[in-house]
Amino acid sequence: MSRAQYLDLLQQFTGFRPQDETAVSGASRMALTAIRQHLEILHPDITGETDDLHIHRYTRLVLLLLFGGVLFPNTSGNLVSLRFLHHLQQLDDLPQYSCGAAVLAYLYRHMCRASMGTQSDVSGFLLLLQPPLPPLPPDVEPPFLPLATRWVLRRGNYRAIDAHHNLPLVRDVLDMLEGA
Repeated sequence: MSRAQYLDLLQQFTGFRPQDETAVSGASRMALTAIRQHLEILHPDITGETDDLHIHRYTRLVLLLLFGGVLFPNTSGNLVSLRFLHHLQQLDDLPQYSCGAAVLAYLYRHMCRASMGTQSDVSGFLLLLQPPLPPLPPDVEPPFLPLATRWVLRRGNYRAIDAHHNLPLVRDVLDMLEGA
């Protein structure tokens, strides 16, 4: 599909079409910040009396943000694929999707790519890669989850806010893990 077709589909399903051309990258990707800013404008308008069409459009935008920003992120860290729009056409069909399997497959695919020495970033739902807890005494409560923040390594050659830029260090940590 072309950029214009994706934007038409976005407007049809969500009622949103970014005015700023820089919000769209290539033919099928859009900046997450444009969606967030639009949601901030819409949120106060939602009340108990809001019509279903408005709720459905808002829900589709939130799901698009969830898909592109959390479950299926890319290495850009700030773009969502508009290809997810096709999956948001019928909200009633969403419970039939196997999102967990798709998220896991997407993560495995990107971990495979990240294992290649030429790659500098990793993407996917990295919260699934929670490192194991060290043995705890019986009287000690386990720490609050998620533990994935432990992957932000305490060294000087990373950006703590962008954990996906820790790929060389994460490779080293994964290599050192022993099977249970």
